[in-house]
Amino acid sequence: MYLGTTLVFGGSKGKQDTYIKGVLSKLGLRKNHPDVLTITKNTNKQSIGIKQAKEAIKFLVTKPYSSKHKVVVIEDAHRLTIQAQNSLLKTLEEPPDYAVIILEAKTEDSLLPTVVSRCRRKAISDIDIVPKQIWKEANSEKLSKLDKDEVINLIEGWITVERGEMLENPQRIYSNNIAWMIEIKTDLENTNVNMRLALENLLIHLEG
Repeated sequence: MYLGTTLVFGGSKGKQDTYIKGVLSKLGLRKNHPDVLTITKNTNKQSIGIKQAKEAIKFLVTKPYSSKHKVVVIEDAHRLTIQAQNSLLKTLEEPPDYAVIILEAKTEDSLLPTVVSRCRRKAISDIDIVPKQIWKEANSEKLSKLDKDEVINLIEGWITVERGEMLENPQRIYSNNIAWMIEIKTDLENTNVNMRLALENLLIHLEG
């Protein structure tokens, strides 16, 4: 189930780490096991470079030391340089049959499309993905109790759901909804837009 490459995105770092710990546990492994390699940025660096990417590739070339699997976890994978991401492409697409590769990133679109397309995707949310229909009936008081990160996580969850619906039943309604969600999420992440008004505006325009 976990073999191959998985992109874990969304939610808090703690929630992502909990998910990854669960995967390792089901494989009978821990983070400090010799068949597990964790890649993260060096304390004096702002990014994860090609040298560390090659370290992951080299680690996976040799067979497991004492278990059935070898696992590479790349924390904060959104910090991988473009060169580092490109160097990983072949390994992500055709990993050894014993390999498990987990990329941990803030968002689904924070990595190159060529990287994302080679991954299974697991969206993490700090809060339940509440159906849009319920939120359309929410009043301003309820909306004002959420902080910005909660709203962003909520919208990311909706985007994941809408994309799933669109794959099952391609309709313009889903692409329109996704476009609105991405626009509002981008505004929340990069501007000082009023959070409550932005979410209310989104809910007004959502279809279905």
